[in-house]
Amino acid sequence: MDKDLSIEEAERRFAAQCLNDTNAAIARLFTEIPTVDTIELRVRRQLDQPLLLTGMVHRSSLRESRDNSIGMRLRSLGVTFRMNNLYLEAAD
Repeated sequence: MDKDLSIEEAERRFAAQCLNDTNAAIARLFTEIPTVDTIELRVRRQLDQPLLLTGMVHRSSLRESRDNSIGMRLRSLGVTFRMNNLYLEAAD
């Protein structure tokens, strides 16, 4: 269970899940709303906390991105985020 994880491991898992969920949400939005050409996104852990991921993703960049790493794929799509030791940090 997650409650038995160290804080470091829980943060690493959170970061990986956040990146994967963001990637999936972008793909799903473009699939489900074919008239949308650009998505502006902001991801926070909670509403009152700093941004973790932000960006403007264009439909055309989705077709062009072929990076294997989820982080590199999101960056090539136009998503900005900071990581340190596999932890997500507040995006300035």
